[in-house]
Order: sequence, then C-alpha cells, then structure tokens
Amino acid sequence: MKLGAVLVLVVNGISLIPLMRRLVVMPASTTFAGLPMGQRIHVLLCLGISQACWWAAIVIGFVNAEL
Repeated sequence: MKLGAVLVLVVNGISLIPLMRRLVVMPASTTFAGLPMGQRIHVLLCLGISQACWWAAIVIGFVNAEL
C-alpha cells in the first residue's frame, strides 16, 4: 500500500508540470483568487492528493514499524 501511495505521488507530480508551465508565465503579483477556476481546482486537487498520499505513507510506515 505504501508503494501505491508513492506511485500516486509521482503521477500527481507529473500532472503538475503543465500547470506549473502556465503559472510561470503569469505575473508575480497574481494571487490565488486571480487564477482561473480550473487552475484553482487543479492546484487544490493536487494538494489534497499529495497530502493524503504523504500521510498514508507515514501512517503505514509507523504501523509497520510497530509490528
């Protein structure tokens, strides 16, 4: 399961590449509220996936260490 969480993290990171290319051409003063709705959803979705996978990997690691 832990390996699966790490695999999802890798795919999640790869899916961020097109978004980062779009963000880098925006002015530095652009705020989160200034992003188009699709980009805001993409950022938040990737953030949620990342957090869920990292915490899953950490918890699985601690549980396996206790056994």
